Amino acid sequence: MLEKNIEKLGIDDDNANDYVEYCYNIIMFVIRAEMFLAGFSSSGKGAHEAEVAFTKRLNFSESEMRFLDQLRYFRNGILYYGKRFDKEYAEKVIGFLKELYSRLS
Repeated sequence: MLEKNIEKLGIDDDNANDYVEYCYNIIMFVIRAEMFLAGFSSSGKGAHEAEVAFTKRLNFSESEMRFLDQLRYFRNGILYYGKRFDKEYAEKVIGFLKELYSRLS
């Protein structure tokens, strides 16, 4: 669905936040599935940090873990503080998702 949206609507400053949030959610759903398969789950305060930390078991590099943690922080900025991101950052996040998704799927 994400690819269809990008194809039909493109990426611009107006929809950048939506794509950042969509990508974050996709990544986290896949990580949660991997955690579940390994016998783990996370909930409550600190759950997202735990999910990011779990990526070490999934062979994420340190830079990928840092980027994902930054994405977690920025996504919270979108949801709770009205932070706006631009097309360039959305494209970076989409590229990150594409790289990870092929490895995680």
